Amino acid sequence: MKRPSIFIVSTEFAPGPGGIGSHAYQVAKELHNLGWKVTVFTEQANCPEEEITAFNNNSPFTVNRLYPTPSVALLLKKFLKIFFAALFQRPHLVMGTGKHGSWFGVLAGKLALVKTVVIGHGTEFISEMSPRSRKLNDWVYSKADGIIYVSHYTRKLAESAGIKNRSPFVIHNGADGTAFYALPAEDVQAFKTSKGLLDKKVIITVGNVQPRKGHEFVIRALPQILKHVPNAHYYCIGPPSIKTHLEGIADQLQVSNHVHFTGRILNTELIQWLNACDVFALTSVVTEYGDVEGFGIVIVEAALCKKPAVVTGDSGPGEAIIAGETGLGVGERNVDEIAGAMVKLLADDKLCTGMGEKAHTNARNNLTWSNVVKKYDVALKSLLK
Repeated sequence: MKRPSIFIVSTEFAPGPGGIGSHAYQVAKELHNLGWKVTVFTEQANCPEEEITAFNNNSPFTVNRLYPTPSVALLLKKFLKIFFAALFQRPHLVMGTGKHGSWFGVLAGKLALVKTVVIGHGTEFISEMSPRSRKLNDWVYSKADGIIYVSHYTRKLAESAGIKNRSPFVIHNGADGTAFYALPAEDVQAFKTSKGLLDKKVIITVGNVQPRKGHEFVIRALPQILKHVPNAHYYCIGPPSIKTHLEGIADQLQVSNHVHFTGRILNTELIQWLNACDVFALTSVVTEYGDVEGFGIVIVEAALCKKPAVVTGDSGPGEAIIAGETGLGVGERNVDEIAGAMVKLLADDKLCTGMGEKAHTNARNNLTWSNVVKKYDVALKSLLK
């Protein structure tokens, strides 16, 4: 086969925040490194314009920026841009990721007679939609030539929702092994000193502070945790969307002095937080609106920094750990289990360090993007036969 080519149509993309955008960027980058000709169509937001421009200009593959569509006419214009590019450039595959990215990608690919593949993250299968949107969504994910689920949990959600795709794959997400790693002890000590962390046991969650991440339940577990580990502190790192709500819960439980919100931080500081913490937490939940955590890339990023995780066990994040070896699984919204798992790790330095070491080994060997996207390469090429 000549050099394979792929269009990636994504609802979001680097350099801004967002799990789907981070996933799309890493897949695009590693497929490019494996010899694919990659072209991206995406919106880019929540980031300074100059940062987006510099990112796109320095990208080794083409990024076609799409802009928000406040009208049907502009929505059609966006779709036609993708469709005509597929029609005249004839990529081997069009990949859709994120709900609307998948809708646009599959519709454009089908009309241009190009094979299509979609990524199943999770929320797109259970979120609230109008009957018309649900019908279109089911058609897109069922009729694509293949679907790559980011976890077995996500595949279960999709199939329970009636998605029946003829070529399903499950490929767990990865993390960037060049960007996340264990820092020298003296660097970690200096960071802890600068942030006043030296005398604290530190729990962190990274990501948009929103309901599905489950910050609330770590906060609700703090009264029990503090009985055994009185110097435990919880840091919520990321855009503070529901900060006021969570502060209210912390006030009610009288743990406000142990709950902290950093806001969005740069990756250069994120790696420092991941190295400085004791335990990473992602006690995710399925929200009333159908929002769900399909995997949890940041769990692997923490593992690359030698940190164990406490996560919702029967979920996508549960597949990012080896339960009992690299982290601990807890029941969804189960405050007692969350508290017990946290105390188990925070009160036993040897256990915590040992799990962190095993997490690091597993992540380096199996869950870096360079390893994960090799599986994408095999799966995508199988669709071209």
